[in-house]
Amino acid sequence: MVGLLLEALIVATLNSIALLILGVRYAILLGVIGAILNVLPYIGGIIAIALPLIIATITKDGFHTQLGIIVAYLVIQFIDNQFLIPYIVSSKVKN
Repeated sequence: MVGLLLEALIVATLNSIALLILGVRYAILLGVIGAILNVLPYIGGIIAIALPLIIATITKDGFHTQLGIIVAYLVIQFIDNQFLIPYIVSSKVKN
């Protein structure tokens, strides 16, 4: 459980930083919600990326921000699945 909480905290931080860099409103809130939804398989990831996309579509002109959100979330999910989960969660399970 501690490993999942630590992993969620790191993902929330990465999500929030990416959204802040892209200038999305409510970036910290959306980053935390995205990390919480990351626990749900399949549907959680879709909802987690849909929320900032909707906010960016409403508040920003053009599609550069939306593409940036998609790329950022893909990179964050790659980091999460390839590095965070295997090392953090598995190290907490072993102890």
